[in-house]
Amino acid sequence: ASALLDHYQIDRALIPAVAPTFGHQGTLTQVAAEALGLSSGIPVCYRSGDQPNNAFSVGALDPGSVASTAGTSGVIYGVTDKPLYDPLSRVNTFVHVNHTMEAPRYGVLLCINGTGILNSWLRRNWSYHQDLPYEVMNDLATDVSIGCDGLHILPFGNGAERMLSNKTIGASVHGLDFNRHGSGHVSRAAQEGIVYAFAFGLNLMRDIGIVPNVILAGRAKIFLN
Repeated sequence: ASALLDHYQIDRALIPAVAPTFGHQGTLTQVAAEALGLSSGIPVCYRSGDQPNNAFSVGALDPGSVASTAGTSGVIYGVTDKPLYDPLSRVNTFVHVNHTMEAPRYGVLLCINGTGILNSWLRRNWSYHQDLPYEVMNDLATDVSIGCDGLHILPFGNGAERMLSNKTIGASVHGLDFNRHGSGHVSRAAQEGIVYAFAFGLNLMRDIGIVPNVILAGRAKIFLN
């Protein structure tokens, strides 16, 4: 951004030349080649950030496609042909990997800090058996009906949530009944809470103009649950 460089009097020579996302970025250095067991001088012809890369890998390239991933945190990345933004800064907007001036593509990213970390916290702490396998937690959750008989768990326990205006509200449990609810309810309520957080985030993106036609996710991490 030339205006910013000029405003802060930053020497433009410090900034590398802009290259297309798909194009010659440079070559593999000797030090990097030795660490990787490769030959130096190999051309590097593509580069991007983690979430644009994830969107590319699952085929989210055109307006209406949304890529989602969830590990410790969760991400919704919606592709649009307009430079959309949120006046409350609850999302980030990137130029997407297949953007051109003739066919603009932008990626609008919403991140939820507390998603899969709730599930992993339960696995480590909820059961008498530490590190309870996720498959067992899934089996317990399967035996419980949708809605968990009124038990709700919100997953926002991993710091400030940008989509909640940078508030740190913590994770919370609602409607726990000692006479009705057991381990299966807790396992399912945690996973439902994560889904609710994603749905809330997706509605925020709809509010700023993202129109999701298809949601794409890799078979990995919490989407295996």
